Amino acid sequence: MKKIYVINPRPVVIDAACDNGLIVTVLVDNDTSANELEEKARILKVANCSDPILIIDTMLKDGVNFGDLETICLGLGDLSSEVASMVNASLCLSTSKFATFQSLEMMRNKLMLREAMGKTCAQYSGEFCKAYDASDVLNMLSSSSSGIIIKPIDSSGSKNVHSVVSIEQWDDISSSIKYPVLVEERFIGREYSVESISIDGKHQNLMVTQKTLGGETGLVEVAQLQPASLSESERQGLFTAAQAILDLVGYRFGLSHIEFILQQGKPKLVEAHGRVGGDRIADLLKYSTGASAFERLMVALKKGIHLPVKETKIRACIEYIDLRNCLQSDEQWHERMWECEDVVETMILKPQEERLKIEKSSDRHAYVIKVTSEE
Repeated sequence: MKKIYVINPRPVVIDAACDNGLIVTVLVDNDTSANELEEKARILKVANCSDPILIIDTMLKDGVNFGDLETICLGLGDLSSEVASMVNASLCLSTSKFATFQSLEMMRNKLMLREAMGKTCAQYSGEFCKAYDASDVLNMLSSSSSGIIIKPIDSSGSKNVHSVVSIEQWDDISSSIKYPVLVEERFIGREYSVESISIDGKHQNLMVTQKTLGGETGLVEVAQLQPASLSESERQGLFTAAQAILDLVGYRFGLSHIEFILQQGKPKLVEAHGRVGGDRIADLLKYSTGASAFERLMVALKKGIHLPVKETKIRACIEYIDLRNCLQSDEQWHERMWECEDVVETMILKPQEERLKIEKSSDRHAYVIKVTSEE
């Protein structure tokens, strides 16, 4: 692999690609500012980066040929990874260096994945149904002793996800539900994610991330910790479950991020993604395994090999901070955070006037990344 066309990347993605000798072209939407990327790579504007036809046209006009085995289109989000897969397949680019659309869609579409799991991965699932109206939801609620989780069928994250354990809770949210929805058995336990990378269908386990949930719904991820505090048998159980999901969907190449709840020591699937975890999980891996997720991906693209996972004896975490009651200025907050031991990065995500209740991931106000040596 020599050249990559990357859809709306972070600067660290470009750095990782260039460090591994790849020629990078960045694809961004026409109305997107790319000032911070222009010094790092060539920029091509596309009318809509969610439209694979427009990206194909842009790449052809840029000189890419059908069947070019040294060029690939790369997307690192739920949608952009699917767009890139369609672009690569349509242009007959290197078939072994990208995930198929089918494998990505089976993970993105929660109902499709649950249905597929019934054949070979039922032990990692639970009761579920596609609810077309309130009666379907109430039937699931009445039959589940631990409550239910209501989710949109084909989106990710905490937006429009509800945990319901009583009729009273259902009454509070019922008018906001847009059908059809996926209703799942509610699992009880701490949540984790397995970070992996696959080359030619061979999956390398990188790390288990431990999650802390909070916000108004109790379902928003407010902290990520690597490595997770687990027994070795629990860790291996999560690795085994993640590989089973990847094999089930036929995932062949790329980063993946699969979330589970450990219920009485048994992994139960929350959701799966054919991309790296959000919340700077890719960056935390640099500290906990010796290389970031993006560095590992670029080596896989360039050389077709897995970088080793090092035991670094480092704990890395990201914590999201609710600033609604913060009386300091943003500058004072940054200064106070940097006075804390082991802080390596701080970021404010919302201006003061937009710091509202945290009901979904995009509502979070600020974060701090901390790195601690265990030696």
